[in-house]
Amino acid sequence: MKILITGFNGQLGRALVKGKPKSISLLLPPRSELNLLNESSCRNYIRENKPDWIINTAAYTEVDHAEDERSKAYAINTLSVNYFLEELQSYNGKLIQISSDYVFNGQVNYPLKPQDKKSPVNYYGLTKSKAEDLVLKNNQKIIRTSWLYGPDRKNFFLTMLKMHCKNSDISKPIKVVADQFGCPTSTFSLSKACWEIIFLDTPNILHWSDLGSASWYDFAFQIGEISFNLGLIKSKSKVIPIKSNDFQSKALRPNYSLLNCDETQAFISYKAKDWKIELRKVVEYMLKNNYKIY
Repeated sequence: MKILITGFNGQLGRALVKGKPKSISLLLPPRSELNLLNESSCRNYIRENKPDWIINTAAYTEVDHAEDERSKAYAINTLSVNYFLEELQSYNGKLIQISSDYVFNGQVNYPLKPQDKKSPVNYYGLTKSKAEDLVLKNNQKIIRTSWLYGPDRKNFFLTMLKMHCKNSDISKPIKVVADQFGCPTSTFSLSKACWEIIFLDTPNILHWSDLGSASWYDFAFQIGEISFNLGLIKSKSKVIPIKSNDFQSKALRPNYSLLNCDETQAFISYKAKDWKIELRKVVEYMLKNNYKIY
């Protein structure tokens, strides 16, 4: 089986490559061969290589910048998906779209199910929602996840690690939003779920996150505690909770975007674990592989 991983050098792409089943042959094109901003590049790559599956991890994920760079965000997050889907139709190829909890508005107080109504509050979420509509129209698969992080590339976890090191002076605490709730999800666990789902007959929309609930403040605090206690960082900063109204950002964020993953767990054998356990695994992996925090 031949599988194309878009964004293979991103945080989830790297985890998928590391965890690939032996029976799988991967297509890992650099941007020079597959440019998501270019329609011809997208179409020609699929026509020439005819992957059995596309795992579409590539995305424009700068949520605040997407408010200004709308054409770029839409091209990468929505239009490229449409090009892939149209080309896959010619030979019955399959696609898994990695999507986001940001397709919801966060105005609820219960874990969101796959069939719950979408209503994004920022442009990034809108581009992901429109891509989902295209995927469902073509009877392909969606995996929504939340607060994704891992040891590679750029994410909240790595940003907080650097800030804990940089702001160890108690007079310079880290201020983090404490009234937005979801669940941190490691790229390690999501990649395991993806590799199972691809071989199963499942519903078209599935949710995957690690277990439990957290605010961004909770996540930032535990990043410091676990990383310091295990020796990944030599110092940690005090973390102070603030309200989202006190944090200036161009894009709105959902206040509550916890995902209900019960349906997914009924289909796959890999069982989700508490987000703090998964966070510890990521820190231990970084220690074992001599990651440097700057």
